[in-house]
Amino acid sequence: SRECKHQNQRLGIEIRGESYDERHLIRQSSAYKTWRQKAKILRGNKCEKCGIKDRSICNCCGNRIFLHVNHIKPFAVYPDSRFDSTNATVLCPKCHLGL
Repeated sequence: SRECKHQNQRLGIEIRGESYDERHLIRQSSAYKTWRQKAKILRGNKCEKCGIKDRSICNCCGNRIFLHVNHIKPFAVYPDSRFDSTNATVLCPKCHLGL
């Protein structure tokens, strides 16, 4: 369930010595949103593996595709690189999950 997922996320964050609330606020900040946008623009608004464009329609299921932006150097371990757009990978959901 969604509740169990959030409890596990909180536990993992606290084990690493972070505050869930602080991390949540950072990920909702304008700096974080700008980082995501810059990372996508830097990579042409396309998945780095398959090349599908952001917000295009999937051929197999007909759903709109929203690209995932992930940190290369982990968010928790490298706070100085959190908002560096070169510290990002941009993948579609299928490539991100390895399907």
